[in-house]
Amino acid sequence: TKRAFDRKGREITAQFSLTANEYQMTLRRVPSPTNELRRVVFPGGNFSYAEVFGGKLGVQLNVGGSTMYGEQEQITHAYDFSNVATGPRITGLTFKDAPKVIERASLGATFDYKITPRLIASLRVTGSHLSDEFYARNLQFTANIAQIDPASTLTKIIANSTANTNTRLNASSNHRNKRNATLTYVGKLEYTRGDLTLTAGGGYSRSRTHYEDLRDGYFQTSNLSLTRMSWQAERTNTNSTEWTMTQLAGRPWGDIANWGRDDPNANNMVSTARGGHSQVFSGNLDAKKTFNVAGLPVQVLTGVKSRLTTFDITWGGTQNWTFVGPRGIQTDPTTLVIDESLHPYDPKRGGNVTQQNFPWPDTLAMGALFRSNPEQFVPNTVGNFTNAFTTPRSVKEQIDAGYAEANTRWNQLRFNLGARYERTRTVGRTFDILPAAVVRAAGFTAGTIPYVIHQYRNGVRPSTYGSYDNLFLSGGAKYSFSRNLVFQVAASQSIGRPNYDSLAGVISVNDTTQRVTLPNPNLKPETSDKFFVSAQYYIEPAGTITVSAYKLIVENMGTISSPVTAEEAGYADDTEYTGYSFFRAANATDTRRIQGIDAEYSQQLTFLPGFWRGFSIFGSISHTVPNIQIVDIVSKSANGGLRFGNHRFNSQLRFTWTAARLTSITAARTQWERERLMFDFSGGYKINRTYELTFSCRNVFNQALESYFNAPGTIAYKDNFGAVWTAGIRGRF
Repeated sequence: TKRAFDRKGREITAQFSLTANEYQMTLRRVPSPTNELRRVVFPGGNFSYAEVFGGKLGVQLNVGGSTMYGEQEQITHAYDFSNVATGPRITGLTFKDAPKVIERASLGATFDYKITPRLIASLRVTGSHLSDEFYARNLQFTANIAQIDPASTLTKIIANSTANTNTRLNASSNHRNKRNATLTYVGKLEYTRGDLTLTAGGGYSRSRTHYEDLRDGYFQTSNLSLTRMSWQAERTNTNSTEWTMTQLAGRPWGDIANWGRDDPNANNMVSTARGGHSQVFSGNLDAKKTFNVAGLPVQVLTGVKSRLTTFDITWGGTQNWTFVGPRGIQTDPTTLVIDESLHPYDPKRGGNVTQQNFPWPDTLAMGALFRSNPEQFVPNTVGNFTNAFTTPRSVKEQIDAGYAEANTRWNQLRFNLGARYERTRTVGRTFDILPAAVVRAAGFTAGTIPYVIHQYRNGVRPSTYGSYDNLFLSGGAKYSFSRNLVFQVAASQSIGRPNYDSLAGVISVNDTTQRVTLPNPNLKPETSDKFFVSAQYYIEPAGTITVSAYKLIVENMGTISSPVTAEEAGYADDTEYTGYSFFRAANATDTRRIQGIDAEYSQQLTFLPGFWRGFSIFGSISHTVPNIQIVDIVSKSANGGLRFGNHRFNSQLRFTWTAARLTSITAARTQWERERLMFDFSGGYKINRTYELTFSCRNVFNQALESYFNAPGTIAYKDNFGAVWTAGIRGRF
């Protein structure tokens, strides 16, 4: 491995760039959803410095930062699948316009010091900061299936009016900022004597994540509702998302004074702020030496490693308020949500939605009103207490491992054999909820704070301990039939542990789909056996063709979302969640078998004359076949492209294709992510030996991310994010 002191001398590199999204390709300030003018083309850059002192100390420092404006333009269709004879019926449409700004900063420092010719000390320090702020405006047309006119089709929907909230229109503004700061230290000592290498290392990493809204002055969600109305939606075909919306009855939707006048809209001001942190402690000791065994050179590698990870959600929980205005009555004409008026709403779906002059709650203005006039906001006292009381949770995981590996070579045949032992211990602190019947029997009344405190055992989070041991074997052989043809076989065992959010994350509530997802501290790790075979042919003078196949045998596959009852979830007496479905991450109970084949090709076209020698082509295809339907498995995919390079100019055009992918299965329907073909382009031009111009574009043709139910044409959602263009200049000194 190249050390920082292996450089020949000082090196300084600097880069400056501008990044823009195709939806806002302008240097002007434009209206933003916060009623301010802001720029949407942002600068970025990085700087690195490397130096060698006395041939023994090598130092490399780098800092970088970037800001990117992004868009998410989405439409979502809600369906009712209950009537097999009529087929699916659309009961709702949601249009989303969601600009966002992502800021990233990074730093790094590497110090390598040659204490003696045989002993080297190294220290790596890395840090990163993220601010991911988005402002989404959602327009949701909703009706119960009973209010969908019998004459409706998948291209023309008529939602009849009712004297209640069954047919309605909601306009909500969603504003939040995710922030993360991570700092990592890794130290290492390496001693070399002949063919013996000893390495001792250790590391520490700390990461803090928090989601901000009200503490920064705005609500995460501000919601308006227009009820006792009727709407109609029309489009040309089932693959179209260009809807023409028409109001058939009710108060006109273009005037904010008409919203919220007929029916209460409880909990229409929301904060979801929360925070947590994680830490990772690690240490390792490794050794490597070559022995002569029966005339064969046998390289032996062995070592031990320990890693302790802690994950804590320390504060947060959804908080709800009902805005009731100066008179304390939500439906009173004086109870007016402040309108965000400057930023044009455009979900870029076509149709006529952008011309309807829909009002939008201003989350910043409503946050300011909350601070100045809190009496106009009625809190959901019990619900807010419950969410804050039950949000904290934590998990610890320690993995102690030891391994041994041996490699050797005999003529054209290479062998590898290894074994790894791991002991995993976990401690999870989550709530052990008492059944509702037990709480009632103790004399507590549902819907009160004492009831919640008793149900959650006075806030005590008992520790749940777990441990398991695993022995993983691996081995393989590689044989060179000729200078150009190599054949390889291998087998290995591995483990995939559940992520900490699944074990002890927050309870996730999706009010649109009426789905509640809970963590599961009893999730088991996945274990798998992999068998692999490949053949590789080297094309002279620069190219390869590789064909490989594999088989995976997986136990405890953790891709299942298992339904649980409201009582099992602790929501049996919570009327707010009547009609909701509850799910918990779970392991598959049977063995899953997955087979796949891959083919790769790359070649520099050096056999062509002149200018054309600078071209090269590359590509790969994959095919995966599970023994049963498994969600999130990509059955077919391909990528490839064309490169060109000479002493001045370089460029690359790359495509990526994925076949339709199953994402969820229920008794009524399956959901798929539609096949997708994307193109990326990048390149550079060397002005001289010091400076180079760079450019790139991601998703050149703005290919949508689309999902459908059962078959194409039954669109679940469709997202467009816009092509992202970056241009810059780099200097090396």
